[in-house]
Amino acid sequence: MERTKSVQNGCIRLNEAAGTPPSDNTIIVSGPSRSGTSLIAAALCGARVWLGDALDNACFEDVHIAYMMEKKNSWLARPQQAARHPTSWKFALKGAPVADLVSLIAQRNEAHEQWGFKRPNILSRLGPGGLALFRHPRAVICFRDPVAMAHRTAVAEGVPFARALNNARRLLDENLRAAATLTCPVLLVSFEKAATDRDAFLRELFDFCGVPVACEQTPRINQFVDEAGGEYKRLTASPVAGYIDSHGAPALTGWCHRPQNTEPDSVDIYADGVKLATILADRERADLRISSFRSTRHGFELDLTPYNLCSDVIIDARVAGTDIRLEGGGFTLHTHIERSPGKQIDSFELNNDHDEGRRLHRPTLKPIGVSA
Repeated sequence: MERTKSVQNGCIRLNEAAGTPPSDNTIIVSGPSRSGTSLIAAALCGARVWLGDALDNACFEDVHIAYMMEKKNSWLARPQQAARHPTSWKFALKGAPVADLVSLIAQRNEAHEQWGFKRPNILSRLGPGGLALFRHPRAVICFRDPVAMAHRTAVAEGVPFARALNNARRLLDENLRAAATLTCPVLLVSFEKAATDRDAFLRELFDFCGVPVACEQTPRINQFVDEAGGEYKRLTASPVAGYIDSHGAPALTGWCHRPQNTEPDSVDIYADGVKLATILADRERADLRISSFRSTRHGFELDLTPYNLCSDVIIDARVAGTDIRLEGGGFTLHTHIERSPGKQIDSFELNNDHDEGRRLHRPTLKPIGVSA
């Protein structure tokens, strides 16, 4: 049942039954990239809604859930997953690791009465079957003028505006089609109207999500959102290029370069949010010759053996001293131990198949981890 509460505040509710939202719901914030999803996530964080452990103070996107959402099973495993989870068979056939996701959701349901996550463009991948895995899901979908989205992309990623505009239009269409297929309660948000009267928008958002917020808390939440917005603009003010890849166990390798810098950049390596080391990205990378960089000495390498990492830790990398994540992060580390008489050899394999084909040889200018 569609319900329009107020057109003036830029929010429209769909598929919502009358009454108070369940207190144990799961809030899913999505929409096209750079449509304003970070503002919504910041507001929920400011209201003490748990959106994940591995968050930054700009885009509020959890590395763990992002990795799980983008991870893909092998073709052979997909039919088995679909058979085991009949209500989510379409989601499973897309390659989603349904069993792992069910386990993660169960852990979060047990730890939090209400929780959520932000992931742009995820609803078309989830679909009704994927959403059915969550406890009382409620989707908040933000839409924005495609010209504004394209401008932010062009500035932050260093791509031509025409290309960014075409991509914004495509993502807008995909998210509109996804919204039309959902059967769970949905809050459609106009970013422009929400920004014009933020207090009215916050009241609508918290009412839809069932988040109890007293009137005297609104100024504090607004301040939190403003500070987060300032950090987001700082992180996306100039393009960053970089990627994590693996070439030869047990080393973690990758490259990083901010085109505005004349000196090599440094990279912070993290495991489950704990910084392991800071390394200089000054190694030769012949595959960067296809880029427009003045130099190809932007590679880095770190031997992971001394850190004795567990197999399920999540590896991440950021431009040193910032919250800017390098693309390709958010993977788990699988440790394989081969035994032979008299010696033990440790080798590492990076499980990073959510973006297969872009680990190497395709340098892109992108502020990683800032997606909306």
